[in-house]
Amino acid sequence: MDVNSDKSNHHHSIQVQYLMEKIEKQQIAKPYSIVYPIGDDGVYTVSKGSNTGVTGLDVSPYQEKTNYFDQYSGNLIAQVGYNDYGILKKWFTWGIPLHGGHLFGWPNKLINVLVCIGS
Repeated sequence: MDVNSDKSNHHHSIQVQYLMEKIEKQQIAKPYSIVYPIGDDGVYTVSKGSNTGVTGLDVSPYQEKTNYFDQYSGNLIAQVGYNDYGILKKWFTWGIPLHGGHLFGWPNKLINVLVCIGS
């Protein structure tokens, strides 16, 4: 099937509520963020990140996942998760939130404060 002919059958992107139903069917649990498609060839990007820097969106590095959904049908196109990462990406996935105090609750924050005071 020609991708361009598929797009010509659609006049606009799906509604976010419909996308959220598709996300639920893929068993992607909250919290996650949704990035809207840019242009006619763009996709919805749904991500769960361990180092988002946004309070409430941080998840365990093992739960980190990025999903790409077609903007016209809402179908899942691709999914990349922690197990798909190379060793360097896995290291960053743990290192950045640990450095920012987002892992292990208040003990992580306390250790970070002690390191700052000791420097």
